[in-house]
Amino acid sequence: MRVRARGTDGTIDYGSAVCVGEGRRDGEWTFLSCSHNFESGGEPELFIRGQWVTATILYRDKLAKAIQTGPGQYTRVSDGRDRSVLVVDYPDQLLFRPVSITNDVGPIALSGFPSTTDPQIILGRTQSHRDALKAELERPSQGGFSGGGVFNDRAELVGIWTSGHEGTGYGHHVSEFLPIFHKLGWVPDSWRESAEPQL
Repeated sequence: MRVRARGTDGTIDYGSAVCVGEGRRDGEWTFLSCSHNFESGGEPELFIRGQWVTATILYRDKLAKAIQTGPGQYTRVSDGRDRSVLVVDYPDQLLFRPVSITNDVGPIALSGFPSTTDPQIILGRTQSHRDALKAELERPSQGGFSGGGVFNDRAELVGIWTSGHEGTGYGHHVSEFLPIFHKLGWVPDSWRESAEPQL
């Protein structure tokens, strides 16, 4: 399933993230596109090269529920079932650190890629997801030089290394992995049935 942009309706302010509401439905999902200026504050766990990136926030329940926090300012009311995926135009806009993401309201930065044999791998709020991503990137087949490609088990390019990596199973930091997303991104179907802690 791919995220497809259509329609624009209003603006919601999440502090450092200004979200232009796009009330769209695809089955049980609602999509909301946002622009984030992380260089003016924003999430300490996410480093941005460049000023603006575009994210797509997926709400599993209904259209965005918001409460007014000030003149023209609204805060998303999270019910614990929301998902989000960061979509960028150029892969070098992103760098991640393997730290906990604790913001329960508003956009959450994450990285993931599909696999035919392993569970969905996500860099997000839960330790199990971070451990799964680290284990995947530690496979010997993932070794490479700085700038080298990182591929999933379907030989799809999912990222690049920002420094040399031997795939030895130890001594690796997730921050060396630079995820690649296409502009429209993708949404893993497994999220529809997932019982994992919410991201």
